[in-house]
Amino acid sequence: MATRRTGLTKKHYVPFDAHIAAQSTLTAYGKLIEGGESTPSALGVSHPLGLSEALHKSLVFGVQIDGQCIKLPNPEEVALPRPDGPADGCGWDPSEFVVWKHLPRNWTTLHFQSRPKPLVNALLSGAANGVQRLAVAGSGVDDQVIAVIRNWRNLPKDPALSDTLGALWGSTSGPFSDGATKLAGMLNASLGTSIQGSDFSPSTTVADVIHDVLS
Repeated sequence: MATRRTGLTKKHYVPFDAHIAAQSTLTAYGKLIEGGESTPSALGVSHPLGLSEALHKSLVFGVQIDGQCIKLPNPEEVALPRPDGPADGCGWDPSEFVVWKHLPRNWTTLHFQSRPKPLVNALLSGAANGVQRLAVAGSGVDDQVIAVIRNWRNLPKDPALSDTLGALWGSTSGPFSDGATKLAGMLNASLGTSIQGSDFSPSTTVADVIHDVLS
């Protein structure tokens, strides 16, 4: 082992395993949602430490990655293990927030996303195309959105509600972000909405676009 330079103490060094762990984990700050405890098996995910103890619905307000404190624009609701205790960093008030340390960055958890939308659309979002179409047809917005999407890609016929924007855009038409920005502009011009290209992803379906317009 190389001799340490004169004047350096143990405090000037970090253990190699701690350095590796820091590169593959993150720290989160947030709050537990009361009554949101479930077993990993019930949620269909595994515990990040391989344990059988419960996971908790939690609101994450900020994270620390590679020593950098990041405050999230909006709290994100995810399933997390038991916290390590009151917050102890990044300026978060320990009387109100807790901390989760050494969370594996690539651990697959559940991300609960709440999006306001008309009740009928929320209840029938997984229904067959025909039922979905009937559910929103009363407003006429669905036909307008479908017409915009058809013109967006110069389609020979109306797209199905289950068609994804990524599939409609294709792999040879350039970056999907360019297509999403173009579609958002066309929708805003035709329907007076304020949709942004970043609201769409390749997995966004035609039905999702209709729901976004109606929301």
